[in-house]
Amino acid sequence: MTLPRLKESFAFLFKPDFSKIAPSIIISAIGQAFFSLSLGMGVLITYIKFGGRTLFIALDYLTNNINIPLVAVLAAIVATWICKTKSLNKELECGK
Repeated sequence: MTLPRLKESFAFLFKPDFSKIAPSIIISAIGQAFFSLSLGMGVLITYIKFGGRTLFIALDYLTNNINIPLVAVLAAIVATWICKTKSLNKELECGK
């Protein structure tokens, strides 16, 4: 929490500007969601098929549903902070 410009990164990440949302962005987000769900379902079906009778599918499902979003949010915070502090792409300007 003492890193420079971390507060800016949190504001950029968790206070979105809804005026910049276009229909193409919504369509892309829906496509990404369906793609992710289809991959997840395929992995789950394969896991069930070859796992045998000693699987705890409900526990695995709950564990993944907690860990995956947690890792995604932490990765987004780190990526936003890097973008804000290091200015890796001068043309992008990280949401300015």
